Amino acid sequence: MKKALALALVLSLAPPLVGDMQPMPKVGLLGDVSWEPLKQGLRELGYVEGKNLTFEAGRSEGRPARWPDFAVELGRLKVHVIVSLGTPATLAAKQSTTTIPVVMTGTGDPVCTGLVASLSRPGGNVTGLSQLGAGLAAKPQSVEVRSGEEFDQAFVAMIREHRSALQMTADAVHQLHIDWIVAFASRNRLPVMYQLKENVVRGGLMSYGALQADQMRRAATYVDKILEGAKPAIFPWSNR
Repeated sequence: MKKALALALVLSLAPPLVGDMQPMPKVGLLGDVSWEPLKQGLRELGYVEGKNLTFEAGRSEGRPARWPDFAVELGRLKVHVIVSLGTPATLAAKQSTTTIPVVMTGTGDPVCTGLVASLSRPGGNVTGLSQLGAGLAAKPQSVEVRSGEEFDQAFVAMIREHRSALQMTADAVHQLHIDWIVAFASRNRLPVMYQLKENVVRGGLMSYGALQADQMRRAATYVDKILEGAKPAIFPWSNR
């Protein structure tokens, strides 16, 4: 009897077999940014990188055409949730999978861009935080700039055409050249309204969006809830 009890105790204390262990949650990251605010938010919720959570990151380095390939790669790596920054990266994530939950941050109007169906019930696999609420995105005449070399021509053309103001997005290409943009606007007395409050800290005039770092930190709550089993389709997104 004593031998049987001793054997049962040893078995109960033994570590689980590798095949019985649950895989460590893996978070995919899509965005040309430091993800430290998100990681800090997750640490506050009890997650420790390398112990009970790992990350896989993809960066476009200012080339949005790379996002679809990175999104597909995250699916191949079997991440449990994808956190994306900005509309292009989030669209790439949404188009690459219908099963992996996607937590968006820093996007424009997600209803207008087709990322979610509505505020209260996003539908599909995308939820999270946007910079703009449904119906709030402005529709000015747009000038698309996809590389640093195009900035000079585009901005000189705006001055020549006597544009009265400029609205700047959180697009990765814009953010790579934000110091140049702020300096150009100041030098030419061109009023600019920026999507990110961080751009005002860098010298911009005003912003119409939230702090990017704050949204990233708050996105940790969405990641936590999803890892616990919450479904993005019924998890309301926020524009605050």
